[in-house]
Amino acid sequence: MVGSVCTPPQDKHKRLLTEVVEEALATKWQGHAWMITGDWNDDQKEGDVNTTELLLREQAQARTVTTGAPTRGDSQRCIDYTITNMPDTALKDIKETKHKLSDHKLLKMQVRLPQKTDRQMVQIQQKPTFLKPAGLEKQSWTQRIETNYQNKK
Repeated sequence: MVGSVCTPPQDKHKRLLTEVVEEALATKWQGHAWMITGDWNDDQKEGDVNTTELLLREQAQARTVTTGAPTRGDSQRCIDYTITNMPDTALKDIKETKHKLSDHKLLKMQVRLPQKTDRQMVQIQQKPTFLKPAGLEKQSWTQRIETNYQNKK
């Protein structure tokens, strides 16, 4: 499984990423090689994304693959990296390229996948979001959602 991530800097999105990864680990990823790569918008050693990485390390023997160098503009932080359960021999030659497509540096690596014939595409479904209308108190909005949910059962 190959996944791409672009986590916005807001905390609520980082928590959602952790929830999605927990669900995927419990159901779809068991026994499969996988890698998630992209803009984690957090240094690999800090914040809520680190919670996701620790979860992956503990439950799926995952590891982080990075150049170790800063990956965004003039920043000194490495926020673009790969988390994978694939062995060292599967990912090679991770390098920064001289090309620039955004405020992030473009990275490349060689990926060697195991030979399999039964490929399957799976997309993890995002959970619904119920945004509170402006001018409505949170408690009232929560009550309306819960009442509507109960009526649908």
